[in-house]
Amino acid sequence: MPNAIDVLLSTAVSLTACATRTGESATGRGGTETRTAQSAPSKVTREQLDDADPCGFLDNATLTALGEIDFENGVFYTDCTAAIDAPGNALRVRASLQLETSGRDPGNPWEETERRGFTVWTATEQSYGCEREIQAYDDAVVALWASETEISGTICAIADQATDAAIEQLLSGEVSPHEVPPDSLFNQDSCALVTDADAARVPEIDSKSRHPAFAGQYCNWGEEDITQPGLFVSFTREEPPAVDDPGETATEIAGRPAVVTQEQRDAIPSIGPSLPSCEVEVVYDAAAGDQAETLTVSIRNNGAPASNCPLATELATKAMAELPGG
Repeated sequence: MPNAIDVLLSTAVSLTACATRTGESATGRGGTETRTAQSAPSKVTREQLDDADPCGFLDNATLTALGEIDFENGVFYTDCTAAIDAPGNALRVRASLQLETSGRDPGNPWEETERRGFTVWTATEQSYGCEREIQAYDDAVVALWASETEISGTICAIADQATDAAIEQLLSGEVSPHEVPPDSLFNQDSCALVTDADAARVPEIDSKSRHPAFAGQYCNWGEEDITQPGLFVSFTREEPPAVDDPGETATEIAGRPAVVTQEQRDAIPSIGPSLPSCEVEVVYDAAAGDQAETLTVSIRNNGAPASNCPLATELATKAMAELPGG
């Protein structure tokens, strides 16, 4: 079975920025450049988007008119899904905040359109749903994805309605911020937790090749492709890690529960063979309900998983020491 971080990476990689940006800018979380000017007419500032709760882009009259909504927090703070109990159907609309659009990837069949001054990227070949991406800033994209359990032929119209509602919100200048304590992992920067010298200790990777995520919620050193060597640090909110399978070991780091997982080479559907890896998950603090904020450090390369665990554990220990209360 592929480990949790491999699954996260398979979806997170497409949200990671790799382009070099120019122009007047300031450094934000994740070491990214936040542009002080943009071509789109967003009244919501770039700083507001860094702090935004993506559920706010789904809490509108357009979607509530379709049925009762149950908001589901994503594993990352930058994701939210509205589960809509519509008559005869179950709809899901997901909002994600990301640094860059998937539409500029030559391998993806996307169309570029304009709506009310915003560039909107539309996925043209998706059998499982419909996706739209709104370019709010050069380094800030609001992505919306709609799906349904029963094929009705209207899901793309719903995606378009959700896109129009999100654009209306960007034009209003108001967006709901995350309501979290100051020391929440949402307010931290994962890229800042590993020094250049420590990243260079990870075998087989180019440690100078660093790929941050929106609002610093995860950071990848080396190749972004999870079938290649890399170091991955992330913040998530989910059920606390537990020892359920062979290769998992319970421990403590900085006085907090932790699980070390050794994973052999495995195949991930539609992605390819994952490399052997060792990941360390540390419970940082309680989140909402039965969830916990978790720091994860994962090293993947062609070596034996056990050979990476001492370094992964050391990096997780150092990272915890850099976090508030660590």
